[in-house]
Amino acid sequence: MTEVAAAYSKSLQKYLGGAGESALQQAYEIGRGALNAGIGLVAIADIHHAYLRKLLAQTLAPEERERILTGAAQFFAECVSPYEMTYGGFREANTALRHFKPHYGPSCLPEEQTRQSPLGRRSAPTGG
Repeated sequence: MTEVAAAYSKSLQKYLGGAGESALQQAYEIGRGALNAGIGLVAIADIHHAYLRKLLAQTLAPEERERILTGAAQFFAECVSPYEMTYGGFREANTALRHFKPHYGPSCLPEEQTRQSPLGRRSAPTGG
């Protein structure tokens, strides 16, 4: 994870220095690599916060502080966008699975199986 932290701080520094779109592309790649490596979103937020704290520890003019905060927020958003896309895909998959649930849930089991107790023994027939 220290590799991710180093890459994050280096790329954010470039972005704040005016690197523009190329640094945002690096932010996206850092996020994608972190996601693929199993690094969680909270860990990415911790890396962001630690570096931002370091940047803001200096005495800065209010305009410079605002520029750093705005740029860092844009960079962070780009970095976590792979997580957002993955989450969106997960939600879409769950919605699709809910559509199929009636086809594969208990309602499609033969009546004989649905009258068994949780222990696998047949329950007494119900009245009717």
